[in-house]
Amino acid sequence: MKTSRFVAMIAVVAVLLLRQLGAYVSPAARTWQMAAAILLWLIVGILLLVKKERRKPAAAAYIVVACAIAATAWGTFGQVTPAELVLRDSQETITRVSLRVRDGQSSWEWVPSEGEPALSGEEEHWIEGGSASELLRGLGEVSLRNYRLGPSRTETELDDLTIFTSAGNSIYLHGADGVFTVRVNGDNLRGKWEFAAPISDYLPRQVLEWACS
Repeated sequence: MKTSRFVAMIAVVAVLLLRQLGAYVSPAARTWQMAAAILLWLIVGILLLVKKERRKPAAAAYIVVACAIAATAWGTFGQVTPAELVLRDSQETITRVSLRVRDGQSSWEWVPSEGEPALSGEEEHWIEGGSASELLRGLGEVSLRNYRLGPSRTETELDDLTIFTSAGNSIYLHGADGVFTVRVNGDNLRGKWEFAAPISDYLPRQVLEWACS
């Protein structure tokens, strides 16, 4: 392989990788860009193989290409659960939830407690009561991904969700069409993220229905 061609392909891969450092790369775009980067790495390896160059530099190039593919995939794709981000102790509970559904005009506040959910008689768009145990379980079960794997099965109900815990921690998710930016205790998590499954499925049905009304 000519040195100029090799350098040009490496430059293209480098550009694709540098784009991943941006905080606003969507999961779908990240997946396609990384697929293109890995494909170019494979083309480099195939061209080296076709040339049948058996010198030591060529053998070293094979190793570099293989390591580059592994590092590209490992260093770019991320997956984490909200519980790993926001819960610092196994005894933490959810004390308040702010939410806004897609196309909703108002934000709602839900304060979990004993008893059934009920609308507050004093505060507008305020819900008191109902257990948050299912939502707490969902935080540990449903992953956030900065890539897309197969057809999108992400959050379809919520555009905004903020969860506050008994230890003073919070996670804020601001979304558009199921793609979220994430802020934990005021600090932004790099990139954009999708839920592997709808986190709204773990909200009490009555709470979600009031928010959608």
